[in-house]
Amino acid sequence: MSSRVRFSVIVPAYNSAAYIAKALDSALSQTFQPAEVIVINDGSTDETLQIVQGYGNRVRCISHENKGLPAARNTGIQNAQYDWIALLDSDDLWRADKLERQAVAILENPAADFVYTACYTFYEDRMEKLVPAPPASRIKQELMNWIPFAPSTVVFRRSKVNEIGGFDPTMRLGEDWDMWHRFIKAGAEFAAVNEPLTFYRRSPAGLSHQAARLLEYQKVVVRKHIACDASVVERWWKHARLISRLEGEAAIVMRETGSGDHLKYMLISLFRFPLPLSRTDTRYKIALHMLLTKLGLLRKQPI
Repeated sequence: MSSRVRFSVIVPAYNSAAYIAKALDSALSQTFQPAEVIVINDGSTDETLQIVQGYGNRVRCISHENKGLPAARNTGIQNAQYDWIALLDSDDLWRADKLERQAVAILENPAADFVYTACYTFYEDRMEKLVPAPPASRIKQELMNWIPFAPSTVVFRRSKVNEIGGFDPTMRLGEDWDMWHRFIKAGAEFAAVNEPLTFYRRSPAGLSHQAARLLEYQKVVVRKHIACDASVVERWWKHARLISRLEGEAAIVMRETGSGDHLKYMLISLFRFPLPLSRTDTRYKIALHMLLTKLGLLRKQPI
């Protein structure tokens, strides 16, 4: 298997001193060893570089000025020597057999260009929830709604990403959603490993909690990739419905992380698409709770 599947692990890092050692240890302790591990030090001002250098020749480190996560990933891909790229964010972790299970999936699906896994989300040392890997046959439909897998679950062919053109460096957030759509448009074949082989760290200080900024980039992806071939009316309907859902989700994240704008974004969501998003749509209930809390008539507590 080692002669047929070889992985280049790409780890972009910006001020990642708190977590990067655990991420690298999880990559280096794989039962199926990666052919190389590359850290892209994206202009860090903390101890990230010194920590990475402590791994000696087991880890290759490339440093450049801060350019953002998409550009850092592109630097790693451009410098990779092997055809399978494995993404690992500097605060995430892999189960010890993660690459082994994906190598098996690659051999079982020789036409595959892209293999993803299920994952656990965790906060500090507490596991939160299991995020299953949807079947590859449904991946196009799943991506029309949002990203069904974290970047650290993913491996893909370097030749395919070079064909597509790499991550869009202008998209500081949501660049993975954009990239996965471009894989689909390029005719990539997907395969899934529905085992929780990745641990995705959820942190209030992390990118996943920059809700307002992320939302703006999500809107770019929706308008760029969703319902492009539909009629004007159908495209408007699908865009309004999806963006409204994303605005509602952003409002909930803002509330959880203490942002004072959460009510505003929930009301924008309702104004954009006042009809129910689904049978279980609770946006009106949540908006009412937010309003009553703001007026001091309810204590702050989740619904």
